[in-house]
Amino acid sequence: MNEKILRVHSKTIKKAFQTYDVTEYDKLYVEGSSFPICDENTQEKVNELKEPLSIEEMIFRLKEHGITFSEQEYIDATKILKTINYYRLSVFCRYVKENSSFSQLFKLYRFDAFLRESVNRLIPPIEIAVKTSLAHFLSINYYDLIDHQTELKRGLVYLDKKIYKEECKKDVPEMLSQFAEFIESKKTKDSVIKHHVKKYGGNIPIWVLVEQLTMGNITTFVTYLDRSIRKKWVREFINEISVNGVDDKWIIEWLKTIQILRNYGAHCSRFYGCRLNFTPTFLKEHTNYFLKTMRLDFKQLDKLRHTFFAGLIIIKYFYLTLPEFEQAHWNVFLDKLESRIDEYSADLYRIGFPNDWQKILRIDN
Repeated sequence: MNEKILRVHSKTIKKAFQTYDVTEYDKLYVEGSSFPICDENTQEKVNELKEPLSIEEMIFRLKEHGITFSEQEYIDATKILKTINYYRLSVFCRYVKENSSFSQLFKLYRFDAFLRESVNRLIPPIEIAVKTSLAHFLSINYYDLIDHQTELKRGLVYLDKKIYKEECKKDVPEMLSQFAEFIESKKTKDSVIKHHVKKYGGNIPIWVLVEQLTMGNITTFVTYLDRSIRKKWVREFINEISVNGVDDKWIIEWLKTIQILRNYGAHCSRFYGCRLNFTPTFLKEHTNYFLKTMRLDFKQLDKLRHTFFAGLIIIKYFYLTLPEFEQAHWNVFLDKLESRIDEYSADLYRIGFPNDWQKILRIDN
């Protein structure tokens, strides 16, 4: 007798967060992804996979891209290419101008590494501030934010569906399930989680929960929040700049921008010469500056919103809410950035910088 098997892909289960009727089946088989990776764009007749290159062949390819080598640069390249992927380094060939030496190519690579390392240092204070403010606001104001009686403790505010937008309530169970799955995976490793499982029956207060969540999790959570609640939090969190008419929708764009920058930095992705996948809204003062003073048209402004410079503007907005010592760190970074631009002969255009970028980004205390 043949077994009747229900096959479901693991991605479908996580995305749909639904139940399946398996009463008519003998087995449920959860499939995962596998190699090769194909989709509808995969050609019927595919090319033969390339053979790996030796170090010497890599250097020859760089020469074909117009990169020149002195005797010492050739020696340096043989060492560098053993620890830095050829495809990570060779992409900078397109940005080398008059000086096409390997040294200049490597300078641009190092400049991009500086941008990445700086972002990795600049974002944690923002992430901590967002999580702290959100958890404190929701837990302290929970009973005033809802219009019904509840037995939930303030710390469990995130479990109350009343705080979420009506159109998002169907997605909230999946979000909370993902949070719970992640917390459960740490209950034997993290002392704080272990403490709350043992002493408080597994009830995790929001101020503990947020410390375990990623920026992506936080962005989703904020996106799902009821707009009236989100507006109140935004007014409290970014009070320093809310006088400029910050819309609560902007905070989602800003959080997504920070999330993307963080992910790029964490995964060693490239910033230099890269069109970034965010389009944050600028404060009115900056929008007017770009349109009137710099005389950009709306198409150019939209292009600017995809640049590394746009990302730094959003980082600055968040730093305006942080203590003065953090703002001082931000200004120190700007000074270092100016120095690195000169040292590595970086092209401002490749990171979306106008000539007066220092004036726009600096925080005056």
